[in-house]
Amino acid sequence: MIEYKNKNLKYQNIESKNVNLLLENFFKIEATNHREVQEQARKILRSLGYYVKLEKKIWIGQEGKIDVFAKKGSYSIGIKVEHSTIRKKSIEKLNVLKPSLAIFY
Repeated sequence: MIEYKNKNLKYQNIESKNVNLLLENFFKIEATNHREVQEQARKILRSLGYYVKLEKKIWIGQEGKIDVFAKKGSYSIGIKVEHSTIRKKSIEKLNVLKPSLAIFY
């Protein structure tokens, strides 16, 4: 079960079934091309009812982008597609976005 604290500091379940399904589907992505990974992630997220934005612009002292941003109600997901190691800059971008779930793919 995945939980979070709301404004009243009560723990609430946040669609743990959907998050598990989301992660199971992400593990099945076989694409290696950056854009193909984004497109497959978008397809998975939309099938689960999320609004999806590719290349979401953010500001971190200069313009930056999150590869995939998804939102459903108050729950948000930020995804950075990395091809080798996670870069500090990518972590900073997701920290600015403050998603409920951050994924480095």
